[in-house]
Amino acid sequence: MIFLLRLAIIIIAPTLMWLGWTAAPDLLSAGNMRFLGGIHIGVWGFAFHLMRKSADLINLPGLNSREQERLVRLLAEIRHRVWWIGGVAAASIFAVWLVGIMPAMVNSSIGPIAIGLLIGIGVSYAVVIPGWFNEIYSFSEVVRLREDRKRRTEVALKQISDGKKTARESAPA
Repeated sequence: MIFLLRLAIIIIAPTLMWLGWTAAPDLLSAGNMRFLGGIHIGVWGFAFHLMRKSADLINLPGLNSREQERLVRLLAEIRHRVWWIGGVAAASIFAVWLVGIMPAMVNSSIGPIAIGLLIGIGVSYAVVIPGWFNEIYSFSEVVRLREDRKRRTEVALKQISDGKKTARESAPA
């Protein structure tokens, strides 16, 4: 489902950019390119925030060795994804700027389609990042729930054993 949503965004963004360019050819001015490049900065900032928040999970209490290994692999994968988004964002910002300063590209229909494609790629990553948040926090919630159940079980067992001791002490011999 996410794949289809991302694909739709990547296809729709160039179409909308081209339609906007046909209505207002000055859409591809150098000043507007700064704002369109800012979309990529925002997406990468959002992804970097995810990476920073996911680093807090490394100190999650109650992990056994297998879960700790799984968490380390998951966090390494997320770091890789975030740096990939950063690289794509940097390349896209440069490409948007390059298209914006080339007069031949600004005056042809290739320019808005190329910029729309780059913007579509950036926005499609913004759609995926909330799923990554869910992936990380569902893992941590499972561990926290297990630890909470374990703690409640220990408290209940202690109360039961204390109750038996009290009952034995109060029973006539």
